[in-house]
Amino acid sequence: MKKVVVAAVLALLLTSVSGFAETGIGATVYYPAFMEKYSGNSPLDHLLVGANLRSKHSILLLDISGLYELGNDLIMGFGDVGLCFDLFLFRIGVLGGVNVRYSWNFDSFLWAPNVKADVDLKLGPATVGVSAVVPLPALVLDDSEEVATMRGYTGVSLNVLFWF
Repeated sequence: MKKVVVAAVLALLLTSVSGFAETGIGATVYYPAFMEKYSGNSPLDHLLVGANLRSKHSILLLDISGLYELGNDLIMGFGDVGLCFDLFLFRIGVLGGVNVRYSWNFDSFLWAPNVKADVDLKLGPATVGVSAVVPLPALVLDDSEEVATMRGYTGVSLNVLFWF
């Protein structure tokens, strides 16, 4: 199964580079809505900023995000694949994939599957939209409290992308 997923992602990336797909590059700001429940800190301490790369092939969408948490020394990434439809001025996507997180403070690497929904407003060659991400750490066969904190990264992001 892993080989099939890796092959599909590589095929999507290669076709986007070759010009057979729409490719969007932009910035994203991610707000983990429930993180204060797990950390006790202000939610703004957990604000993440970063870059977003999307590749749309007909109805398939590959979405990759790399983020840095401003209040802590950690990086986070989302890699998702799913379906995407253009409906008038809107681009709507439903995706699934994986969250990965690395913290320098604790020297820890965590991952969890996720589901994601995108709604973007198309403005010529740009899109402005929101995404909702729900990590699913219960699907990871690790009962540690650290993996459970991935639930705190359930949140929304604001995305601005330019398509070519």
